[in-house]
This record gives sequence, structure tokens and C-alpha cells, in this order.
Amino acid sequence: MNIRPDFEEVRASLTRLQLFASQAEEFNTHDWPHLKNREDFDRIYKLPNTERLAFDELYGNGRDCALWISQHLTAFNDVSAFPTLVSFVDHLESALPQRIEKMRGVISNAKKAHASNRSSIWAIGEMIETAETEIKLLEAAPTVLMALRASSIYKNEKGITFPPSPPPHNPKQIGDISQNSGVIVQTLNIEHTFNKSLPQEPENRNPKKLVRVIVTTIAAVAGLAAILTYFGLKPEPKAIGIDKHDIPTATPLMLPKIEGIRIYQSQVASPSADAPFAIEVTVQVESAVQPFAILFTCDQDVAQGMPRLGAGGPMTNVRIGTWNNDPKTCYIGIGGPAIAPANPLIVTLSSSKAFRILKVQRANF
Repeated sequence: MNIRPDFEEVRASLTRLQLFASQAEEFNTHDWPHLKNREDFDRIYKLPNTERLAFDELYGNGRDCALWISQHLTAFNDVSAFPTLVSFVDHLESALPQRIEKMRGVISNAKKAHASNRSSIWAIGEMIETAETEIKLLEAAPTVLMALRASSIYKNEKGITFPPSPPPHNPKQIGDISQNSGVIVQTLNIEHTFNKSLPQEPENRNPKKLVRVIVTTIAAVAGLAAILTYFGLKPEPKAIGIDKHDIPTATPLMLPKIEGIRIYQSQVASPSADAPFAIEVTVQVESAVQPFAILFTCDQDVAQGMPRLGAGGPMTNVRIGTWNNDPKTCYIGIGGPAIAPANPLIVTLSSSKAFRILKVQRANF
């Protein structure tokens, strides 16, 4: 598929949009006219006006939506309309929610009319399914836009800047950060999930051998802190969590109050062929936080970080980048909506090499 040369870096993401548009074009040129002209759609003209209008709107708005998707999701190639990647992404981000909301209303009205229509019209049911598929295409587009926002093209055009690098971690400087609305305010200790990596053995396995395997596995992935945790009160840690005692106490009055956070991670399929290794991190908070920012430090260069909301929906004022030009870091900032217990932040980190997350830190937005 044709991609303008200055957007070659994000070819994979733009190709996905082109595939969405291709399906919508098929709906516009084949499915909608076929259902209207070659099936039993003409029976709506014998129905009461309220039902007939609902079905007319379904056809008109459904076909218009298909045309809109086919044109707007590939409009990045139109340099006169969208000279930059930022202009294209911003256009879709502002237009998609209204388009989705409008189609949902049209489908809802059609379903009500279809349910009340005793003489069921087959074409109407097919049209409703087609319209719902168009909504799925529209709802899938924001995921692609997040990948585009994470690209160096977008970030360079946007001129995204981040707070300065955090000072050394000691009580005095943390107090100074607290007074001056500093950047890093709390460090999360990672306790890697290890129980799934243990070999499955018969019930009569050697206890000493099992203990040796457990200790070796934990030491390899989590270090001494996790060993102590394991042999203490948490025999099978399932997630990455906070050790609040790591916050220095020499100047307790200088420390800001920090929201409780838990971190969960798992390996997932990467969205990028150039960075085939990916880890999905779920950031779970105990209370709503807005705006929200977090910093990941890894043992290999991070190609990109893609944030999304656990509850779905658009995000505003998203900031994605490295910290102090360190390629092993990924900074994610979300202006809104609030990150909440029912709406966690989910971040997919990807790299060209196998990697581990070494540290997760809260950061100023």
C-alpha cells in the first residue's frame, strides 16, 4: 500500500489504518447498496413513519460512515490537508468520538424500530450488523494513533518536553523536591512473578531440591528483597508492588502524600515488527489520580511505549518520551481522564531485544 516517504518510519501503523479503510470501502461500494437495492429493504416504505425514518437514517448514516472511514483513515497521504503527522493524528482524535457517538445513536434507534416491527425485514438486521462493524473499526483506530504518538516523527513535530532529570535519591533532596513540586516522588520496587517459571514436578518431589529451585529462580529475577519476601509472609507473590518503607524518613514532613500503586506485568505480542519484544504493564492505583505520569527504566533500549486506558476511551494531553535522553527509559504522562481503580493505565513497552523492567517511578506531569 502506498505510504508517503516522510512517514516511512510509521508504515506499519499507517498500513493498519489503510486496512480499516479498505474494509469500509467494501461496505460503501458493495454491502450497503446491495442490502438497499437487492434485498427486502424496500418493504420499509409500507411501515409507519417513525420506523421508516429510523431505517432510512440507518442506511444513510451507515453508508456515510463507511465512506468517511475509507477517506479519513487514509488521508495522511494528502500533504495539502495534513502536512505533518501531528495534524493527521490530532484530526482523527478530535473527529472519532463524535462519529462513534452518532453511529451508536443511529443503531440504537434502528434496533428499537426493528424490534417493534412485527414483519421482520432481513436487510435491516444485516445493515445493523454492518454498522456495528464500522463502529469496531472506528474504536480500533485510537490504538493505532497511540502508536503514532509514540513515534519519533510525532514527538519531533510536537516538540514534546519533559521535566528535568531527578536529583540523587536521599532524604535532603527529596525534601527539596517536595517543596519545589519536584519530579520523582516515590520509587516502586519490582517483585517479579516467579511461580509460573518453576518446573512442574510430581507430588513426591524432593523438598530440598524444590527449595533450591525456588531460591535460585527468585534470586535470578528479583534479587535478595524478593527472597526475603518469599520466605516471609508472601509465599507466592503475584505482582509488582510498593515497599513504602523505601521512602526516606529523615525528613518526613517534607515528603508529599503518595497514592498507593501496584504494578502488574506480562509478556505480550509486540505491535511493532521492528521491536518484537514487548511487556504489558498494568498500573493499578488505589485512588483516582489526574494528571498522572510514570517513568520506566529497563535494561535495554526501549523502542516505544504505548499507553491505553483499562476502561477504554480517549486520553488527552498524552506525553510519551525518554527521560534525560536515556533510551533505556520511557516516560508516560496522561493529562486525562483520571487514572482510577476502575480505570488503570496499561502501557505496552517494546524493544528490539529481550529486556526487563528494572525500575518504575512516579514522575511529575
